[in-house]
Amino acid sequence: MYRSAEKRIDATVEGLEVILKIAKDRLQDGVRERWLLHESYLTKARTFLRSTKQLPELRWAQRVDVDMVLTEKAAIFVLPLNEGTSSYYSFFGTDPPFVRWATDLFDEEWQKAKIWYP
Repeated sequence: MYRSAEKRIDATVEGLEVILKIAKDRLQDGVRERWLLHESYLTKARTFLRSTKQLPELRWAQRVDVDMVLTEKAAIFVLPLNEGTSSYYSFFGTDPPFVRWATDLFDEEWQKAKIWYP
């Protein structure tokens, strides 16, 4: 999804440095990115982001209930297990109503989060 995005990537971020490297590369390609980070990831993210000249828009929240990645073409979100850890129960779609619904969900969480500058 990251590689096929042409205009935007919105994502909750809690690690996965391989994906973050691809996302950093996409920033250099001019893709607009918004990253919603869990509070526990801020220190690690600050170190990671210092190595880049371009930054995504960044916000953080004490609680991020679902893992999400959205582009203008597709969306995926992963539901947590009862213990709060990520699971493999996910929903993926490219149907425009699904992408719009997922975008609305991300936007709602984005508006509640706090702006962050590393």
